[in-house]
Amino acid sequence: MKYKICNLPLWTGKAKARLAKALARRCSTWAFSQDKRFTTLKIGDVINDCSGYNHVVKEITPKYLKVGKGHVLCDITFTTDNGGRCSLTSCGVEVNVSREIIEKRHLEYYETWVKGAGGQTWYGPEDTWTDQTRADMALADRRAETLKSGGHICDEQGFLLEEFTRHELPSPSDQS
Repeated sequence: MKYKICNLPLWTGKAKARLAKALARRCSTWAFSQDKRFTTLKIGDVINDCSGYNHVVKEITPKYLKVGKGHVLCDITFTTDNGGRCSLTSCGVEVNVSREIIEKRHLEYYETWVKGAGGQTWYGPEDTWTDQTRADMALADRRAETLKSGGHICDEQGFLLEEFTRHELPSPSDQS
């Protein structure tokens, strides 16, 4: 069979090709099997995950559904070097996006969703923010200002620079 994603067969066993292709189309895996960049994706390759930044794939976990006497690949979960887990069909995973595209998207997201009407809906009024939300907003502001002034928040490979990485504040119970 020639249909593969991440070197995994699109279907296995004695599933009828017609039924397997139909289910793969409903699961959205069919489109990925037609994209040459995804057919040979493997552990150690770079993907752009739902964080918006590039990460190295550390683990690939397929999800097969039983169809007749076989199984059809319906999703793949990628675990990345930062511990993130992204679904191929739900998270918008892409193969190795350039720094310019990542930074352009980040600035658009910042202006539309963080500081725009989406941010008001998502984060609520400023007087209701937690300390972590305030720290996250300050980091988002710093990233945006860096980009607007011509700086970069990613290295040449699209990996987020350490000084722009989000850090969890200690919870009040940790400080006692």
